[in-house]
Amino acid sequence: MAPSRSTQPDRSSGHSNRKSKPRRLAELSSCPSCGKSDFHGFKGLSMHLSKTPLCNTFVKNLRVAQRKEVVGGQRQNPRNMTPSPEMLPRNLDEVVEDWDMEFNDLYHFAEDTIEPQGEDVEMGEPGPGPTTQANRREEIRNRAYRVHVLSEYDNDRVVDEDLTAGKVIRMDTSLHQRWKLLFGGKDNTGKEAIPAQAEGEINPWLPFASELDYRVGRWAVKDGIGHSSMDRFLSIPGVVEKLGLSYHNIRSLHQTIDEIPERAGEWKTDLLQYKDYEELVYKVHYRDPVQAVRALWGDVELSSHIVTRPKKIFTDASKGKRVYSEMWTTKWWHRIQKLLPLGATLCPIIIATDKTNLTQFSGGLYAYPVYLTIGNLPKALRRKPSKQACVLIGYLPADSDKLKGTDLSDQNIGSRHQDLFHAAMRHILAPLIPAGKDGVNMTSGNGEVHRVYPILACYSADFPEQCLVTCSKYGTCPKCQTPAKKLSEPKVGDPRTPAWTMGIINEAKLATTTPYQFRKVCMESDVSGSVLKPFWNDFPYTNIHASITPDVLHQLYQGVIKWIIGWCTTLLTEDELNARVQALPPAFGVRHFSNGFSVLSQISGPERKEMTKILLGCLVGELSKEILTAMKAILEFVYLAQYKVHDDDTLGYMEKALRTFHSYKKYLIEENLHETLNIPKFHSMLHYVQAIKEFGTTDNYNTETFERFHIDFAKEGYRASNKRDIFPQMMAWLSRREKVSMLDNYLNARDNPLPPSHPPHLPPPPHPPSPPPLPPHPPSHPLSHHSNQPSPLLPLPPPTIANSSSSSPCSKTTIAKYPTYPNRPLTTIEKNHAAPLFSEHLKVFLNAFLTAPTSNNQALLFSTPFTKLDVWTQFRFEKTSLHDDTDDIENDTDTVKAIPISKDDSHGRFDTVIAFWNSTGEGTGTQGIRVGRVRIIFRLPPKVEIGTGYFLDPPSAWPKDHLVYIEWYQNLARDPHGVNGMYTVRKYSPTSKSHFSIISLSQIRQGCMLIPMFGKKGSWPQKEWTTSRVLDEANVFLLNNWQSIYSYQTLW
Repeated sequence: MAPSRSTQPDRSSGHSNRKSKPRRLAELSSCPSCGKSDFHGFKGLSMHLSKTPLCNTFVKNLRVAQRKEVVGGQRQNPRNMTPSPEMLPRNLDEVVEDWDMEFNDLYHFAEDTIEPQGEDVEMGEPGPGPTTQANRREEIRNRAYRVHVLSEYDNDRVVDEDLTAGKVIRMDTSLHQRWKLLFGGKDNTGKEAIPAQAEGEINPWLPFASELDYRVGRWAVKDGIGHSSMDRFLSIPGVVEKLGLSYHNIRSLHQTIDEIPERAGEWKTDLLQYKDYEELVYKVHYRDPVQAVRALWGDVELSSHIVTRPKKIFTDASKGKRVYSEMWTTKWWHRIQKLLPLGATLCPIIIATDKTNLTQFSGGLYAYPVYLTIGNLPKALRRKPSKQACVLIGYLPADSDKLKGTDLSDQNIGSRHQDLFHAAMRHILAPLIPAGKDGVNMTSGNGEVHRVYPILACYSADFPEQCLVTCSKYGTCPKCQTPAKKLSEPKVGDPRTPAWTMGIINEAKLATTTPYQFRKVCMESDVSGSVLKPFWNDFPYTNIHASITPDVLHQLYQGVIKWIIGWCTTLLTEDELNARVQALPPAFGVRHFSNGFSVLSQISGPERKEMTKILLGCLVGELSKEILTAMKAILEFVYLAQYKVHDDDTLGYMEKALRTFHSYKKYLIEENLHETLNIPKFHSMLHYVQAIKEFGTTDNYNTETFERFHIDFAKEGYRASNKRDIFPQMMAWLSRREKVSMLDNYLNARDNPLPPSHPPHLPPPPHPPSPPPLPPHPPSHPLSHHSNQPSPLLPLPPPTIANSSSSSPCSKTTIAKYPTYPNRPLTTIEKNHAAPLFSEHLKVFLNAFLTAPTSNNQALLFSTPFTKLDVWTQFRFEKTSLHDDTDDIENDTDTVKAIPISKDDSHGRFDTVIAFWNSTGEGTGTQGIRVGRVRIIFRLPPKVEIGTGYFLDPPSAWPKDHLVYIEWYQNLARDPHGVNGMYTVRKYSPTSKSHFSIISLSQIRQGCMLIPMFGKKGSWPQKEWTTSRVLDEANVFLLNNWQSIYSYQTLW
């Protein structure tokens, strides 16, 4: 039941509600969204809402925005519920009833100024309960947390959601009119803003003349058609007239697109110069970062994904272990939320800067882009360029050679560059300071208005820029006060803070009279002496040192792993490591370095990732146990740091890996690999766990994501320019692409209603629950054998796995519709697939499906009812994500190949896989699984031949899906081999004939990679072990769980 409207004040207007008879929806004569009024009764209005998705969604959002949240985990009937002041603050929205509510009450929301309210007590005044503003807010928040249990992943997990945050203060009733006004509709007075396409009809494609006109223009902009090419196309006689285009050349097309408003504000260019070198002018190109946030907040495509309330996720009801993933699950958001007014919406700002080369040649042109995104959006969307969830807000001055012709020393030139960086950043980000202090009203794409506080949360940069941003002395830690000579210690120092840094700067300023003296005094305290006024000094609620986030790409792969590979090369020798790398068999998702590592000169981050996947397996047998333990600990930390969901347990694994490394690092020093290990990038690993707790998992802010945006925001724009005065052209190029995308989003929203509520975006546990095990196999099943001895040559009954997704991480198996080799003779299959016993095993397999099967020995005497089979060479399966992020770029698919021997390939390629071996097999782990090598992928024919030219349907029990002829390896060892953490896999004796089976394709869990057991240097046959023959020649292998993050999480 809604509160009595005769006694409740109208908080939106400040006066009491009218006492006139409430008007029901059926009595309304106009649409509450677009204002259209030419309806004929309630039926006409209902038909309008059903045919106009935007209006229908608008009205639904009005109802949802004011509806009571779930109290105590269960939704109550609003007609029987009265708001409880003990459970909710007094200024939360009232319950909105159904369609028969009074129309004016649709817009009764909280006031724009969001402050906690008490009963006849002003903020800060004495009263019942806490007397301080902070304590009173805390008390209200404690009463207003919604606690509910997740059931999607784990029934024991609990989520606490702060209901006092993310308040909708009103609905923007002009949202629909604003879109129509921008893109061709009527304004609020009913006057047509832009001429309609026909009488009584609105042209939705404006400023284009028609859909074809719009799509041709969109194609020219989005696909990067050259200006000259487009002009030549439009100059073809009849093209413009027959297509009905409103533009006749590229210039007129650009003029049409320029009529669309800017997505994230107008671009501006300001000049910076030094007082003593006024002739040197530096240009800063930028746009308002608050407008960029407003653009993301109001994007109709992103609106349903925006999260406005922080959540605490626990593994069980005891709330002893936290789960961390997205930014709204972190400690930082909850801590800052408590400092904001009640009902405020926190918007975590993520800034990234990275200088990039615009040309393919060294010494060319550079761009220095500044990126902005917000933590309210899921990380999976933020890293997709197509979603445009990251906005370019500026280009910093990148011409660093101007001062080289002056009388300044190199040290002074470097100091000037640092000061220039901070001056430019201060110029660009200045609007965030008042917005973060006072908040700004922002309208989302579905019409909800929030009081948003944009706060700088994370700064993503590589190590040199981290020191530059934080004004730290290069070579020291930008996050803590650990001296450079003690970076190898296994603990962090006292944290750096803005107050600490500014204190040193101000003290040095007072104690010195020259720039040289100032810089020297600052350097003695590990603070850069080049900047007097850092850009972050006045930012509210921002600790720039804590905001420096882990950088997996540069710190771990291009830093720590770079050192590790260099040390391994020294210990193993360059030739030996190259030989082992060259001998590895092919595997999906793993690069084969055909010439080894040493031939690579400039090694990129992705290449070092590929090296990491195979490094440890190449070291086994040669390095000492202590060195191998240290190397393995580093690799474990690197892989754990890339988890997309963490809990306190997995963070504990990271800390354990670090402790192990520090316990064994002395052996690296004893081998003279490094004198002290006082390396900043090794020290940075100590800060990872705390950063994940504060800001979420590393994929929230990894620099690799922003480096991908260089292509879209810098390089492509440069290529589209005429290479003269490039930045204005690059900004115009980007703006037009944004405008076309914005029009795309509007047209999509016009045709598809927006979701009225936000998805939960709640992460599953880091260790996902295992799927249901396989049904138990019959006793005669050849895969029910557990020993290392070959199982009897028995057929496989019909597959017992109805759906592969129920038993493995693979949710969908994809195979070509048509076979690679149709109607392949059995003799040819046996020869080209190195499977001489395939026909015999096929007979035994088919015998099991007969109504009255014979003995296996007798079945071998009969001939098969067909002589040819359709054969495929590969299949692919999409893995169900182990996390909430279903867009895992690296591990979303797995491909298994079975390529036969041919004239061009004398060995073929037959990949290894992991398949279920018995009923104890699960989606993760090594219990109940077996390693095998796929020899043939085939399907039984739909007809069987009983005589020359006579065909019948096969037995109904015959498998209809694809089958795999697989060569089995022996059971995995009970425990991993030595300290390397990999399981040992052995081949059967060459004389054994019973280690083959025919299984259903759905029984394969995942692909895998086997690394031969190399042993000591010189003890393995280098000539025989080649990449194409090593699986045939070697007998003992290691199951490589470092093949991918997915393998590392599933093979343990």
